[in-house]
Amino acid sequence: MAKYIIADASIDTASRIIAVGASTRRVSPKSMAVLEMLIAAEGDVVSRDLIMDRVWSNVTVGEEVLTQAVRDLRRAFCDEASAPRFIATVPKSGYRLAQRASSAMDKSLITAAEAPGALYSVFSYMDGCAAFLRGGRSNIRSSIDLFKQTIASDPLHASANAWLSIAMMYEQLYYGRGDEAKLREVSNEAVAHASHSIDLNRSAPDGYAARGYVFALSGEYEQAITNFCAAMRLGPDAFFPTLVFGRIVFGYGDYDSAARLLGHAAYLNGDEFQPAMLTANAAGAAGDAKLSAAALDQARMRIQNRLQLEPNDLRARIADAYCEIKANGFDRAAPKIDLLKDEFDPLTYYIVCALAQAGEIDAALDRFEAIIDNGWADPLFLRSDPDLDPLRNEPRFRRIAGAFIAA
Repeated sequence: MAKYIIADASIDTASRIIAVGASTRRVSPKSMAVLEMLIAAEGDVVSRDLIMDRVWSNVTVGEEVLTQAVRDLRRAFCDEASAPRFIATVPKSGYRLAQRASSAMDKSLITAAEAPGALYSVFSYMDGCAAFLRGGRSNIRSSIDLFKQTIASDPLHASANAWLSIAMMYEQLYYGRGDEAKLREVSNEAVAHASHSIDLNRSAPDGYAARGYVFALSGEYEQAITNFCAAMRLGPDAFFPTLVFGRIVFGYGDYDSAARLLGHAAYLNGDEFQPAMLTANAAGAAGDAKLSAAALDQARMRIQNRLQLEPNDLRARIADAYCEIKANGFDRAAPKIDLLKDEFDPLTYYIVCALAQAGEIDAALDRFEAIIDNGWADPLFLRSDPDLDPLRNEPRFRRIAGAFIAA
């Protein structure tokens, strides 16, 4: 696994993250395998047949899968097939890189960077994004530290300020134990980072999305929507702002809008399973059973792909159990739930939801109490997540959640 620079783009093959300016996208394993072949060719043409033989060697598929992989890469690079800066199509032959790729260990790259901390900031930022997407207490804390290190190395890094803002708020929601004074303190710092991101790059969507996220969690919904709409105007195909916007409108109970935004986020990132999973929930709440079922199937496929690559990925294991209950009921999912019996990271909120939907009320409440004790405190999802509806009239639920919802 390696890290590369192509023009203003940074590539981390391990996390499959491509960052271009303020845009950060995680591509599919097959798409990254295609890119690695092009990088290895050093600008020479790589034929479609060779790519198909190497990347899809053990499966029978049509060439449309390669076309989709190249489209995925171009979207990540913010590239255009008609005027390529990164991946050029060679008619009747294949593809090649339009510019040289440099390894992070390339001494000439370091000289060209001019600033001593330039490379460090590029990769600390990418590592921070990867840690945040993995989720879990230690990864979220690591992402915050990495974004702070990026900013210390490169104070003009707009995207690092935006992601730091979101990571700080996320840490409070999942691990902050409902400490209102601490949440206010963190919110003030987070909105400052988001606003600074906007000041550094007013044409990028990330800062507006981050500020919208902070405002939404602070109860300032109109200001949140104003910022999210600005983000969507600037980056209608930016994955992370779309995902965050979808989560927020879901938390405020606008399930139809949430399904549309989250469905678009799922389209923008063909590797990430969470937007598809949330689309299924939102579409179901909006009364669109067909979309809900399709999104659930999509989420399950992506989860299995992730688990094949990373069998111990806690977030994927939790999502797998959640979707299994949703699709096939508690009995089929019981072995997967049992493997998570000693996991009480607040990420297991989704197990609470699935158990509630399966009618396993006592088990759901036991786990709900455990994640609250471990810091989970998301008032928007507590009020609006339809997965929790089977619990809402339970006295024990109302007692446990009393600090966050009206009695």
